[in-house]
Amino acid sequence: METTAKEISTNDSTDARVAKFDEQQRKALYVATARKMATGLADIYSAMLTTQNYHWNVEGAWFKQLHELFEEQYRAMFESVDVVAERLRAIGFYAPGTFSEFQKISSVPEMQGTQDGETMILNLIRIHQSVAETFKSVAEIASHAGDIGTEDLAVARVREHQKFEWMLKSTLGGQSRMDTRPN
Repeated sequence: METTAKEISTNDSTDARVAKFDEQQRKALYVATARKMATGLADIYSAMLTTQNYHWNVEGAWFKQLHELFEEQYRAMFESVDVVAERLRAIGFYAPGTFSEFQKISSVPEMQGTQDGETMILNLIRIHQSVAETFKSVAEIASHAGDIGTEDLAVARVREHQKFEWMLKSTLGGQSRMDTRPN
């Protein structure tokens, strides 16, 4: 990943949160934003791959419903991967783009596709919670950097993954055999 941040000009329209930082601190915030967003990109890609794997391998009484839900979600994630990668480029950083890079930086664990439908749902709920947490961090760092474009993108990703989580939980009737919220 490129580690040189774009120069950030300070002018009258610069957000007050950013004005208190010197140039070196602003650059460090941009680098931190980009690194966390790269993790988010890897998280989405990993979540997408797991969801597509589950789409291919789901069996049982919920087959049709889950097959269609998983497809809807992995297709949405495919589109968001491009948006996140392009935002990384727009703020002056290279986007990771290989499986090995994603595997190194993703916070999403690799999942097997040969599990029962409920286990798949529970795994995906945890994954979406993790992705949402990553993008909450991106939003916080971007906010401190005064990068409202990246902050807005991150908030949209949080909303999307929280929606996926809700849809999956609702498929279980709002209840599951375990609490899926992280401590």
